Formats: sequence, structure tokens, C-alpha cells
Amino acid sequence: MHLPFGSEYDSMDSAVRGLVALEQALRVGHDRRAIFLTAYVVVTREVKRNMRQKFFQDNVWVTRYIVRCANLYCKFLADFEYDNLEAVPKSWKISFTTSKGSAGLLMQDLLLGLNAHMNHDLALALDGVTIDQHRAVRYQDYTLLNEAWSAATILLKERLEALYIPGLRLLKKTLRPAAGERIPFSPEKAAANAWESAVALANAHNERERGHALACLEDRSAVLARLLTLPTTEQPETADTLRQLETTIPWWDHISPYRRRRGKTLGVRLR
Repeated sequence: MHLPFGSEYDSMDSAVRGLVALEQALRVGHDRRAIFLTAYVVVTREVKRNMRQKFFQDNVWVTRYIVRCANLYCKFLADFEYDNLEAVPKSWKISFTTSKGSAGLLMQDLLLGLNAHMNHDLALALDGVTIDQHRAVRYQDYTLLNEAWSAATILLKERLEALYIPGLRLLKKTLRPAAGERIPFSPEKAAANAWESAVALANAHNERERGHALACLEDRSAVLARLLTLPTTEQPETADTLRQLETTIPWWDHISPYRRRRGKTLGVRLR
């Protein structure tokens, strides 16, 4: 499968177009890595909408940050596709390998992508665009970005249910919560950890301290990724049933009533 990698994104518009193109290519190829990209596109578009409404204090910085995040993701995806595996962070390697090989459930594919993005890439992106100048303002805009994520949750759940996971609301009652004892992952905690990691990188006095902060970032996200690949229910037979359902009705053949009703509104190509 050929993925449409291009030059680095230099604007919010080019980032959205590029992410959508990758999402569509993965969906056409029945590649489960598409599920994270669908979520990524929904949230990025919500951020873009908020920028038009002057939701943030510094739209220029927010744009640089969002574009940096998108470029990091595309770099790691391209490195994985071109077998430059040494350049792929552990958490992304686990995510890409699991999803491409259909080794987990679709819910796991989503969480693995979210974990690598939020528990690894966000801090690197913050470090790349710097938080040192006007750090209080940067933190306020970063917090507003997380609020934009929360605001997109309803639309995100609807889109995921329409495109990938029929009965998502029922499934959530069956699966162990992602923030449970064995898998301590949540977007809120991940966002907070990302800021703390970015501060540690910014405050590093030398390359040794910086290297330690980067290693901690890499290892923590990798540990969480490995936990997310474990069985997602207390009863293994439940996971087996969910796997059988996914195999019987592949996600690319699923057309829910919601999807028929709102596919055009969401810009979804139904077949």
C-alpha cells in the first residue's frame, strides 16, 4: 500500500489535508491504523474551528504546535513504512505493529495511537516550538487545547461508532475502563504528563539531563503501550467474542444507521 507522504506541513490547512489523505489511504487499504487518524483529524479540525473564533491567546504559537505534532506523527509513520525502525519511538512501533497486523481489538488500536501521540509526541512538539517565552501564556493555551479535545469528544465517539466500532457505547460498558488499575491511561493524565515532560526538557541544564528526560518520555509511553496490548477485559472469553464479531463483520463493511444518516454531513465515503 502506498501512503501519500509529502513535504513537511507548514500550515494548519496543509496539516489537515495531509492527515485526511493518510486517513483515506489507510481506510481504502483496510489498515486499522486509520482509526487513530480519524480521531486525530476530528480533534485537529475542532482546534482549527476554535482558532477562527479567537479561542486562544496566541494563534501563531498554537498553529506552530499543532503543525509540529502532525509532522512528528508523519515522520514516525514514514520511518515505520520505510523500515527505518531505529528512528521510530517504542510506543509508535508497538502501535503501528499491533494495528497493521490486526493483533488487537479496534479499541486497542485507538488507545495505542492516542497513547503514543499524547504520552510521547505532545511533549516533543512543545519542546520543538519552545515554551520558555511567556510560559504562563503557553500553558493557558495548552490547557485550552485540551478543552478543545474534550469539546470534540461527542463528535469523535459518533464518528468512531459510525466508521469502526458499532455499538461503541455498549462496548465501553463491557471493556475494562482505560483508566482502570491495570491500564492507567486517560487523555487528561496524558496531557498533564506531556506538559510536565516539556517543562523537564526546557529546564534541563545540560545534554545529560535532557537525555534523561527524553529517555523517561520514551520509556513511560512504551510501558503504557505494552499494557494496552494486554487483554482488555477481566474475562478472556469476552475479548474472544469481540474479536469474532470484528472478524465476522469487518469495520470497512459496517454501515450503521447513524452512518447512513450522517455520512454526508461528516464527509464520510460510505463505500
